[in-house]
Order: sequence, then C-alpha cells, then structure tokens
Amino acid sequence: MERLKAARTQRVKAARPVLGWVAALAVAAQGAIHNLSRPLAERLPDLHIYTLAVTALVHGGSLYMLHQGEAARFTYPPFAGLAFFPIAYLPEPVTRVLWTLLTIAAVAVLCWVVTTRLPRRLGPREVVWPLVTALVLASKPVQSNLWFGQISVLLTLAVVADVLAFSGRRGQGVLTGIAAAIKLTPLVFAAKAVCLAVQ
Repeated sequence: MERLKAARTQRVKAARPVLGWVAALAVAAQGAIHNLSRPLAERLPDLHIYTLAVTALVHGGSLYMLHQGEAARFTYPPFAGLAFFPIAYLPEPVTRVLWTLLTIAAVAVLCWVVTTRLPRRLGPREVVWPLVTALVLASKPVQSNLWFGQISVLLTLAVVADVLAFSGRRGQGVLTGIAAAIKLTPLVFAAKAVCLAVQ
C-alpha cells in the first residue's frame, strides 16, 4: 500500500512540470496563431516598419525615410538598423513567424533567469518555471509585443540576464549596453546602476 502511494505521489510530481509546459505552449500557440492570422495589413505592424527601414538601407536609402502608405517610420538609433539587418534578406512572412517564435523563446529564457532568484518555498524550479512562463506569456505587455512585433521582450531579456545571470562577473553591463544601443530605454537601468555604485 505504501509503495502504491509513493508511486502515485511520484507520478503526480513528474506530471506537474509537463502540465505547466502544456499550459505555456497553449498560451504561446494561441497568441501566435491569433496574431499571424490577422488581416495582412495588421500583422506585426512594428516589425513591418523595421523591415521597410532596413530594406531601404540595403538598397541605398535612408533608415529613417517615411515610406509610402505608412504613418510611422523607424525611430531607433542607427545601431538598431545593424541589429535588424538580417531581416532585409528574408521574405516578410518568414520574418513574422521567426520573430514570433523568437519572442516566445525569449519569454521562456527570461522566466528561467527570473526563477533562479525566486524563493524555494514557491516550489521546485522545474514546476515554477513553466507556470511563470505561461503567466508572463498571457500578460498584456507580452501579448502586445506579439501583436505589434516589437523588440521589447528581447531587450528586457538582455537587461535582466545582465543584472541577474551575470551579476558580479566579468563583462557584466555588455548586454545592457547593446540593448541601449538598440533602444534608449535600457539606459534608465544603467543610470540606476551608476547611482547605486556611487552610493
């Protein structure tokens, strides 16, 4: 009887991470399918602007030109144009799918980094990680990133990894610097770090 009870408990423990990942994958699939099946003009509009900008640059145009039929233009620093450079050579439908998958993968890695610092009393990391991933994927900011095809999740991953995963190690700050070169917002974190160092 005790052996059966122990075996049942073991199966339940083994199933919990699987159920967590099923939930995370369900949320990710729902978001991806919903966004990639919208009318063509509405699919990942920010990514469309990135693509137009770097394609123009490749063909000798300006990164910051306003393209016909578009209400917005590229607004990031010039280094961002280099970071986005590869998408100029891919068909845009392929870019949309890859960008969506990359964003989802970045959320999973971001949650893995964060769960390394969560209290153990919340549960085993292999259980907490997929559950946190599912919750973050379902959150409004991430859904917005998937909807518009934004880069914010990737920049957040760079800064969080820099602060948590590389804390005290040689080269800490490089990822935040790269993120700030792409978009100026991460400089807020750099300024905060400088202030703490001075104190």
